[in-house]
Amino acid sequence: MVNQILPVLQMILAAGNIVIIGYGFYKFLGKPHSTLETRVVALETEVRNIKQSTRDGDKQIAVNAEATAVIQRCLLALIEFEISFCLSSGYDDTEDLEAAKKELHNYLAKK
Repeated sequence: MVNQILPVLQMILAAGNIVIIGYGFYKFLGKPHSTLETRVVALETEVRNIKQSTRDGDKQIAVNAEATAVIQRCLLALIEFEISFCLSSGYDDTEDLEAAKKELHNYLAKK
């Protein structure tokens, strides 16, 4: 009886070993695909985040450019006011202010 069961058990174990080896081989061959898929998903997420931050950065640059233009106009107005105030109060040493005004006008003209 044992002699009849032993070959059947050996065939079952051999078939099980073949199935296990086949499954391991399948996982081994599929690993590069799953690894690459994970990496691609991570990189796509990173690219999406970079594009979003770039859009936000562009908006901030536009806001900063507008603020800079306003500050330049205000600075020019303050220089002109200071020059006219100095001249009306009898203070004639306004060469530095005139030079600053001319430099600011030249800078704004180049933009």
